[in-house]
Amino acid sequence: MRKLVLAFIVAALAFVAWVPGAGAAQTSVTISGSGCAGGALFCYSPANVTIHDGDTVVWTNQTVAPHTVTRCTTATCAGTDPGTGTDATFTDGSTGGNGTTFSHTFHGAGTYAYFCTIHGFAVMHGTVTVLAAATGTTTPATIAPAAGAASGAVPAAQAPAAASPGSSQPATANPSAQASNRALARTGVDTSLWTIAGGAVLGAGVLLALVIRRARRTVPPVH
Repeated sequence: MRKLVLAFIVAALAFVAWVPGAGAAQTSVTISGSGCAGGALFCYSPANVTIHDGDTVVWTNQTVAPHTVTRCTTATCAGTDPGTGTDATFTDGSTGGNGTTFSHTFHGAGTYAYFCTIHGFAVMHGTVTVLAAATGTTTPATIAPAAGAASGAVPAAQAPAAASPGSSQPATANPSAQASNRALARTGVDTSLWTIAGGAVLGAGVLLALVIRRARRTVPPVH
């Protein structure tokens, strides 16, 4: 009985530990041999992806030919530079036959231009754009009214600009004051759901152990 309960506890803890980190996401790129733009023999699909710092891109080869995922230089990519990305670890990766993969987790905002060294930049190339990690919104500063101002009066710094005489257009506020400080939404796994699921597995194991224990108590001994 104790071994059964212990086994359920270990399984629940392993399940919770397996949960990916919050906010991390994975983007898939297929290396394809059909439907390529311009009738190219091979291509990355989609060729351009946008992710957040700390996210992973997985390239899956769906052709029988080997391919590479190699960061560009101006010399190897017909004048295209490697991009503005600061992750120096993204250099070169390869995939073998059908179904093999290559993945890289990007740490450094910017752009990363890449190509296949086997088939050349003209045939196969793509770009990964990495956005900086989202930050929380900030509260705009409040302008205090001038000393001695009458109660309910609008401070001069906050008063709307007057429209010019004869003009039918209302005064336009400073666009920078109306700019939204929204952060891009992050995709990934909600760890709270996985934690609940792990707790449910653990609870089910304990309940099952109690039922078996009670059943053993109620069964009369055999003489």
